Amino acid sequence: MASPSRTTPPMPPANLPAPVAAQVLQHVQSTLGAPPAAIPLSPAQRAADAAANAVPVTAQQQAAATAAAAAPASATIPPPAAAAPPGITLLAQAANVGLLSAQAPAQATAAQQTFITAAAQAVPNAAQVIATVSAADQQQNVANTSTGTSTVVTGSSENATSAAQIAAVVQSAVGANPAVAGVIANSAVTGSSANAQVSTEAAAQATAAAAVSGAAAAGADVAVVAQATSAAVVNAAVATGANVAAVATAASAGAVSGAAATGADLGAVVQAISAGAVSGAAAAGADAGAVAQAASAGAVSGATAAGADVAAVATAASAGAVSGASAAGADVVAIAQAASSGAVAAATTAGIDAVAVATAAQSGAVTAATNAGADVGAITAATGTVVTTTEEAAPPPPIESEDIPPPEPDPVNENPCATGASPTC
Repeated sequence: MASPSRTTPPMPPANLPAPVAAQVLQHVQSTLGAPPAAIPLSPAQRAADAAANAVPVTAQQQAAATAAAAAPASATIPPPAAAAPPGITLLAQAANVGLLSAQAPAQATAAQQTFITAAAQAVPNAAQVIATVSAADQQQNVANTSTGTSTVVTGSSENATSAAQIAAVVQSAVGANPAVAGVIANSAVTGSSANAQVSTEAAAQATAAAAVSGAAAAGADVAVVAQATSAAVVNAAVATGANVAAVATAASAGAVSGAAATGADLGAVVQAISAGAVSGAAAAGADAGAVAQAASAGAVSGATAAGADVAAVATAASAGAVSGASAAGADVVAIAQAASSGAVAAATTAGIDAVAVATAAQSGAVTAATNAGADVGAITAATGTVVTTTEEAAPPPPIESEDIPPPEPDPVNENPCATGASPTC
């Protein structure tokens, strides 16, 4: 985009010849260097930033309006240069032939066409220059966005007074940019590790629930966000030395509650969080089996609390664990058994039908194993052991009164005279 002067509107960007844009970009790069990276904040700066972010939006808008009213009416603008710098001669020439005008004709004049031909000869690789610079700018912008988001969420989590405050920041951040849900979740849990008022487990549960809610509100793929969140939460727990299994349990329960509250596809979300937890644990070098067991337990606990279909959740949790293990190259059989065990343990604690949950978990694991091309027989046997053990530990069903046979008649009591014991016989 360019303009012939500071007092005229800019030209349509599509009308700027590529050689002119390429020469300007080359000049900017040689003068200013590569696009700058984001500057990380100190803990004190993050605390100040968190305090500012906690101010209600209406108050922020009012403060901005007050500052704008107190600002000078116009800033001092330096006078224009007498001539264009040597590095951007094409820009000056384009202005001279009227190519930078907002009212430039659709059909180029003879002078303009002559200039365009000469410019193409001067910068023959214009398209490549523009593509290279644009890609570098985009890559740096993505990195800066990720760094900035991480800084904001980490600072808010470090200084939050409750898990609800962390959830509010996470939900807003994921809703604004679901593509960096993993960065957001990792930052929230990492920040909570330095917070004495909010436990890492509480932060993980709040983060997972808020991420699912934020994704649903933004119309994003909730399952994709849930899987990225789960993997990031486990990774952060490992990096900060937290109790990884407890964090995985809390995150799974949180994701289930978030999905239930927003009406998201609960089965897809549960499968995604289990897969994410297992893949995250495998990538971080944690005990993937223990994490699979914890994630399944958390999912079943969350489903119980939300009044959801616990058996369906157990099926999805085991399926997700197997899928995640298969993708990560982990021990699929061991993880399938661990996921089933976790679901059964949570069902037993909740006082619901553990045998039905074990059977459902086995079904999910076997289906996922079939789809992944894993050893279905071994997984069937491993999860079948969980089913058998659960059945053996289950209390016997109560005996209905109609199932109790009547007592055999007692001939002595029925007929005392049979023994001659009665004096009246």
